[in-house]
Amino acid sequence: MPHPTDRTPAQGREDAEGNIWFTVREAADFTGKEPQTIYSWARRGHLTNPSTDERGRRIYTQQQIAAAERQARLNAAGVQRVTAACPTHSDAVRSPTEVGPVLASPG
Repeated sequence: MPHPTDRTPAQGREDAEGNIWFTVREAADFTGKEPQTIYSWARRGHLTNPSTDERGRRIYTQQQIAAAERQARLNAAGVQRVTAACPTHSDAVRSPTEVGPVLASPG
């Protein structure tokens, strides 16, 4: 994974207030993620209230993209903590020799 300082400069559009706006493709290029990841952030509610550009494409501010990326990282860290705290599925499943013989059902 590239280091945050290795990213290319933002290729979005700057508005009069100084906000930089990204299409999904530009956001993916900026974050080093795949466009599908950006779409999944939107589906999961990390990216809300998109505007649209002159071609009807969804666009998000740099702040929205940064907040979504931060939320996704926090969610992933939470999942890792929960997974580490729970026994793995393979530990919970016993082999057939540990369970004993299978009884035939009455016919």
